Amino acid sequence: MAPHGTAIILKRPATRLHTTGATMNELQFKGEWNELKGKLKQKYAQLTDDDLMYAKGKEDELLGRLQKKLGQKQDEIRKMIAELQQ
Repeated sequence: MAPHGTAIILKRPATRLHTTGATMNELQFKGEWNELKGKLKQKYAQLTDDDLMYAKGKEDELLGRLQKKLGQKQDEIRKMIAELQQ
């Protein structure tokens, strides 16, 4: 199941593609999220694909899974994700 764009991490203006109707945000984020998932798995070996599965509009569920698995507060998780993106 391919992840979709998220407002948790990216807040870019959306640019519509005429052919698919997907926003550039979503298309760019798919590649970025896959890269970020790899970094998270390297840093936290206990994370699984299910833990890192993202569904559009379900940001809180993703953060909740990470919070439960890593034992960190959601704010700490957001900060860590932001740092990994740099």
